[in-house]
Amino acid sequence: TSGGGWHIASMAQQAAVLSMPFAIAVAADAEFGDLPKFRDVAFYWWKPDTTFIELVPSAIAFPRTDRLQWEKGIFVTDPMKVKLRKYANVDFASSEGRVAKLIENMQITSGKIDSILLRTKQGK
Repeated sequence: TSGGGWHIASMAQQAAVLSMPFAIAVAADAEFGDLPKFRDVAFYWWKPDTTFIELVPSAIAFPRTDRLQWEKGIFVTDPMKVKLRKYANVDFASSEGRVAKLIENMQITSGKIDSILLRTKQGK
């Protein structure tokens, strides 16, 4: 991670409890985006974001999230997910009905977002 070490406590706990051979470190902010491109390392990433999109990273699968354990500081399950939501100006609801319906019904998969971001990053 970078900065102060995003989720470093949970990563350290998961590595210890689940016998994962990790050496956990915090990269300088300037190195965070480059380090995984030149070294074979596990890294923390959030989506949607283009920082590591061309590496096509895969996620480490942890046991299903146990919210009660996380609230007690036991971090051995998957981190809690944050759902992306769509927001629109309140004026859309009162504007042209078709525009409001289009926005309301719009759905897009994570894979499609990744594909759009990769093409954008590559200038296509």
